[in-house]
Amino acid sequence: MRKILIAFLVLFALWAPCDAHADATATDKPYLALVDAAARKTEPEKTDWPALRDLYVKTSFYSPYGAQKIWSDLIDTHNAIAGKAGVAAYTSLQTQNYAHYRTHMHGISLCMEGKKPDYIDCDRSKQSFKGIIDSIIKSGDGRSTESAFKVIDVSEEYTILRSFFGLESMGQRLHRGNGHVYDVLRFKDPKTGKTGEMYFNIDTIMAQPMMALRTGRSTSCSFCALSSRKG
Repeated sequence: MRKILIAFLVLFALWAPCDAHADATATDKPYLALVDAAARKTEPEKTDWPALRDLYVKTSFYSPYGAQKIWSDLIDTHNAIAGKAGVAAYTSLQTQNYAHYRTHMHGISLCMEGKKPDYIDCDRSKQSFKGIIDSIIKSGDGRSTESAFKVIDVSEEYTILRSFFGLESMGQRLHRGNGHVYDVLRFKDPKTGKTGEMYFNIDTIMAQPMMALRTGRSTSCSFCALSSRKG
């Protein structure tokens, strides 16, 4: 039975991307228009981040496990900047992944290093990063499945847990219920020693199982886990 399921997933992987990519590409233009409008705002914190992120996950730019690639691409592109073409390549990456917190985190890191290139607005990077994190925090309280934080990338879970709440990760489990999928992170408060669990809704991430299969990530990916088992 397992072999049949794996064979089905492989066939689906070969068939699905054509339609999926076409749909995603069709969403790119309205997303970029929304990004352009957001980038023109004098007060980035007033950007409708939930709406922008909901559209972002439907584009060809989005990957449910793309945080590290976004970071690496920004670093590589920035380090290779030489003239207007290099700046254009960097700003293009920023625009494509404007709804991802890592984009603005990279801008902040450059500012903290004292580099502050003229194509990076330090204040906007900080406000945009804060806006995205705040939008996640406002999506729930993480105490149960009913009030789980809504994330679009697994890395956001650990950013919220560690950087926002100052908690230590003690492990993770996958939970399914009421037609939804959740990552449940076990945590410990280093100040009080208190332990507990924090819930994250990962429906958006799990909506692209084939992408997860190709990345080889097994955490929170039931399809990946199935494909990696022997026998």
